[in-house]
Amino acid sequence: MRRVLLSLSALLIFAACGTADNQELITSDLLPYFREVFPYQEIVLMIEGDANDDGIDDLVVVFAADPNHNQKVTVLSASNGFWLTEPMPAPFQDVAMSWRDIDNAPPIELVLSGRRGMDFGLGVLRFYENQWVDLFGGLEDCC
Repeated sequence: MRRVLLSLSALLIFAACGTADNQELITSDLLPYFREVFPYQEIVLMIEGDANDDGIDDLVVVFAADPNHNQKVTVLSASNGFWLTEPMPAPFQDVAMSWRDIDNAPPIELVLSGRRGMDFGLGVLRFYENQWVDLFGGLEDCC
């Protein structure tokens, strides 16, 4: 019960800060590259920011992988073009994302939250060695 209350509190705090819903999708020069790989997937939420601390904005996309599951990928710019991270599970409902610098050191962390039914999750993710690492393991139940 305590975990649910903590997760709900954190979800409400982060949901109010710097997030968007599928009605407010951003436009990005990186979106066509996502569409090349995932042409038919419904986009749930996108956010731009410098995931790998190279000084260039990247695009994080949560999309509907199938009717019961969402996944997250990141489109990263590179010297020879663009590349996508491997898809990873993402929250299924009430998805929210924001950038937060939790340790005053690069790279900046991505806060991802959401739920699946009554199970809430909150992940603080850092891009490390070309993949996202959930620093506190808070997304298991909602993905």
